Amino acid sequence: MGDSQTMKELRIELSNLRDDLAAIESSQIFFINALGNQTGVNGLRRRIAEIEAILERNDK
Repeated sequence: MGDSQTMKELRIELSNLRDDLAAIESSQIFFINALGNQTGVNGLRRRIAEIEAILERNDK
């Protein structure tokens, strides 16, 4: 996974996921349906952590 194009794509995906998570967490709907949305939010957080770990390993 050292390919620079792949790393660039992961950085873009990470940015998009962070934006999505911020939008969901700031949404009024999220607070109203917190239990229903929690699974999706946890999935986003997990993917963000995975990408951050990959990028961190690659940057070393």
